[in-house]
Amino acid sequence: MEGKVVAITGGASGIGLATAKLLASRGARVSICDVCHQEKLNEAATSIREAAFREDEIMALRCHVRDVLQVSGWLKATVDKFGRLDHVANVAGVIRSSKVEDHDEELWDFVIGVNLTGTMHVLRESIKLMPDHAGRSIVAVASIAGLQGLPAMAAYCASKHGVIGLARSMAKEVASRGIRVNCVAPGAVDTPGLLDVADGRSARDLVMSFASTIPMARAADAVEIARLIAFLLGDESSFVTGSVYTADGGFSC
Repeated sequence: MEGKVVAITGGASGIGLATAKLLASRGARVSICDVCHQEKLNEAATSIREAAFREDEIMALRCHVRDVLQVSGWLKATVDKFGRLDHVANVAGVIRSSKVEDHDEELWDFVIGVNLTGTMHVLRESIKLMPDHAGRSIVAVASIAGLQGLPAMAAYCASKHGVIGLARSMAKEVASRGIRVNCVAPGAVDTPGLLDVADGRSARDLVMSFASTIPMARAADAVEIARLIAFLLGDESSFVTGSVYTADGGFSC
């Protein structure tokens, strides 16, 4: 990753921040975006610099992936600052719980808009800025919810199934250009995003309830997913495209 330019959505916390820290520590120049306030983004950028022992080559901008103009502006700013774009990790996403019969249009549109349409915005605008050259790669974070149904998670499951279909289709379209596109499908990961489905429980109680269903008897740490993303972005996976890698402690097997 030395000298490579990596753009990461959802980079202010959880898997996105863990990925940014890991790649920066391996020499990448990192640009993160998130929907949070700029102050939190600045704090994330500082923590990335500390993890990489570098004071420069980190960029952080506020961006909502549902807004294609914001996505395009962030990616173009990344290229303006660093001169090119080598890799993209689309980590941004939301989790909301609701049964199909209880779904209202606003909730459905929000989940699909962030998780699926937002991913499409990031992937589409990224490849516009990537020259035809071997070694470029994109990873979209899906979920085990993109491989099976889960009760009371209809919109989330639909969005993540869509992410996998989108990434596989794009992988075939851009393979001849030297760009690879793959998916990571995590199971339960101990991140702030879990609180979106906590339903009054503490984060620790929620993690423990997930762990009871997992053969490895625990949730993943965000850095464990980050390592898989790094593998799929890097040259060690140079013949892998259109693939979906599960990281769920054995849950889906």
